[in-house]
Amino acid sequence: MSQQERVQVGDSVEILRPPYLEGKIGLIQGRENVGFGQTSDRWLAQVIPDNFVVSLNLEEFRPIE
Repeated sequence: MSQQERVQVGDSVEILRPPYLEGKIGLIQGRENVGFGQTSDRWLAQVIPDNFVVSLNLEEFRPIE
């Protein structure tokens, strides 16, 4: 199973990039919507405790088990 298939809404992740967010914890909110019912390969993560959302690709975060 690929990492793309393992990521689920509600998962906690460690943000690896961009550098200004490195080491912060995020909560996966879902796939980024590009319109017309299509999703991108990017994930939306709420940065905890800063309470804002960023768009990340799979190389920019890792799941916290």
